[in-house]
Amino acid sequence: MSTDEHAVSEEVVTVEVPNDEAKRLSENLSRVTYVSELYYQRPKRDPDHFSLKSVRWIDSDEEVYSREMKLPASQPKILDLGWLDDSPIDQVVVENVFGRFRDKVPTETEERDERASRRILVGYRNACPFAEIVPGDHLRISLLTYNDLYLLSERDGLARIVVVPGDNRG
Repeated sequence: MSTDEHAVSEEVVTVEVPNDEAKRLSENLSRVTYVSELYYQRPKRDPDHFSLKSVRWIDSDEEVYSREMKLPASQPKILDLGWLDDSPIDQVVVENVFGRFRDKVPTETEERDERASRRILVGYRNACPFAEIVPGDHLRISLLTYNDLYLLSERDGLARIVVVPGDNRG
């Protein structure tokens, strides 16, 4: 069994390749590696830590589509999938880049209201939103269909969109 190492955000993700056939296939497929770290800390306690990792092999040589998308206040905007609009899609990441409140604890009601008004809602056209993204956070989604997926912000907002090509094998 051989291994294949890839640096991801200063961390090395090792993928085991069990035999020559798998190694040959891995040289002809694209790889999607996702690494996420989650910390949850209660007052006066040590944080709980969760490391989430996944690797997927994709039969596609398409480029990832990544753009910033302006969201006009209170107007649903269909998610821009770029040149991957009519292609298989593995996953989409939407980041709320407006007003990052990551390290600042909102202390006043006005600050909390400001943060709430900067959230981005995600849904399908003619349906209620199914997710929200608070400022500075992101949502990684893998859906059966991305048709008519919209983003909505109460105030003018800005989202970064990353669309990862999907598998051409169907």
